[in-house]
Amino acid sequence: MKVLFANDLAETALVAHRLLVSLTWPRGAQIEVMHVGQPRGSKSHAAIWRAWENTPDSAEKAVTASAHGLDAQLAGREVSVSRSLRLGDPATLIVERAAEIGADLVVVGSRARGPLVNSALGTVSAAVVNRAPCSVLVARTELIRGLVLVDDGNTSSQAAVGAILGGSLFDAVHVTVVRVVDLHIPLGEGLFQERTAYEHRDRRLASRIKQASSVVEKRVAGLRASGRMALGRVLQGDTATGVVSAARGVGADLIVMGARDRGPQGQGRMDEVQRSVLLGFRGSVLIARSHATTSAPPPHSYSAARG
Repeated sequence: MKVLFANDLAETALVAHRLLVSLTWPRGAQIEVMHVGQPRGSKSHAAIWRAWENTPDSAEKAVTASAHGLDAQLAGREVSVSRSLRLGDPATLIVERAAEIGADLVVVGSRARGPLVNSALGTVSAAVVNRAPCSVLVARTELIRGLVLVDDGNTSSQAAVGAILGGSLFDAVHVTVVRVVDLHIPLGEGLFQERTAYEHRDRRLASRIKQASSVVEKRVAGLRASGRMALGRVLQGDTATGVVSAARGVGADLIVMGARDRGPQGQGRMDEVQRSVLLGFRGSVLIARSHATTSAPPPHSYSAARG
């Protein structure tokens, strides 16, 4: 398993660092601690770096110290830790580096919450969530004791399930499988087969709930068969609202959801459900994508990985 930890040297990166230490990594996992600084003369990010830190040399020392610290804390777990430093646009270079190394997971911190997704995540984190070729973990908690697995009925759910069943990261974590049934039913759908519009609506809704319950039961059974503690819930209404409410209700630290399929016109755009969950939930969020092998884009001429 290859992991790219985007460390911006901010306080939120410390939370992500501690979360990385707390997880159960599979043998042979490789974690690269990456920092992207701005070239000399560029506008500084005062909220991220103090003035004396805004140089490549001091940043390299900080990133090296972070990588060494992580390596020491993971000693004995057969996990290798490396580090890299680049100069340029952070989001672009993080996404490019993830493709270059064939990362399975990118870990990013999260900025303070706000009315807009860029305020809630930070512009860099939001862009990485949108554009990364692999799964992205937005780290807001230092531990994962319970998680909500979103089964939305789409193919993206398979990626989310794979994030749970395909590795050891969440072996000891209680899982609540959640599926939300949409209450909206087109008026013309099967209307002439029923006596009234109300009868039509009730029958369709009951059918959807029954189908959702069956899917959740099978998902829970599969998780239990793999040795995990799992329960299921079927809710009604808005998906994002239901998912966040369920996570709060069970005290989950993490929501795992599949990334929606993004066609050429959807690249760089955050799905509304995904956006709402990231805005509404205070815990960590894992946006799961099936790892796709792609040719790595060439790095920028001014960018050079070290280490």
